[in-house]
Amino acid sequence: VMGVFTTAFGMFLGAVLKDEGAVWNVGVLFLLPTSILSGAMFPFESMPKLLRAVGSVFPQRWITSAVEILQNGGSLMDTAKPLGVVLTASFLMFVFAGVKLGRGRKRC
Repeated sequence: VMGVFTTAFGMFLGAVLKDEGAVWNVGVLFLLPTSILSGAMFPFESMPKLLRAVGSVFPQRWITSAVEILQNGGSLMDTAKPLGVVLTASFLMFVFAGVKLGRGRKRC
């Protein structure tokens, strides 16, 4: 699911920014800090309350939450909500990028 989201996010940035260097820079500047704040790199529960509140809005947190659910004995159905939100956001970014990039093509 993280691979799908990352690909969708990259396509979204490519459709918006048009410059490969800018896409790379914005991608790294967004994904690294949000991964840190989401608990993907450090224990989420040990973060201060304010940072947990900020980190809980990022897709990496929802994916990490789904992994934690499975590690704690939950089922795949228990992960449906967080993963569904990430997949829905990914789908919307794919659609946006497809429409935006499709407008730039010349038609014969």
